[in-house]
Amino acid sequence: METRNRLSAKDILNHRFKKDVKGYDAYEVDVFLDEIIKDYQEFEALLEEGKDGASKKDEQLLALQDEIRALREGLSKMAEAKRELEIKNASMENRLGAIRPGDAPTSENLSLLRKCRAYEEFLYSHGYDPKDIASGIKK
Repeated sequence: METRNRLSAKDILNHRFKKDVKGYDAYEVDVFLDEIIKDYQEFEALLEEGKDGASKKDEQLLALQDEIRALREGLSKMAEAKRELEIKNASMENRLGAIRPGDAPTSENLSLLRKCRAYEEFLYSHGYDPKDIASGIKK
């Protein structure tokens, strides 16, 4: 909204009315007061517009803060998932560390893998997790 400050405080203070026989010219005073009223209405509209703008900015700020909070939570979850994957990767590297990229699978290795799988399935079917077998914890 464009403001047209018709009157400044100094203008109002220094304004002089023409004197008439009965005192001041009533029409001139009314016109001057109408100008003051218009200025007040414009200032009130600007003030209300500023309040509305500030409340919208506050709402935007709250929404952005919620979004930042959600992003931080997501980042924390992703970091935890990364840590878990790194642990699993290290575990797999330990289990498969002896296998070299150029090594060809042998029938003995395949046989051992089949036996391990059969043992794991047996344990799972009886309620044991092969990872926890050392401690003897039953699910």
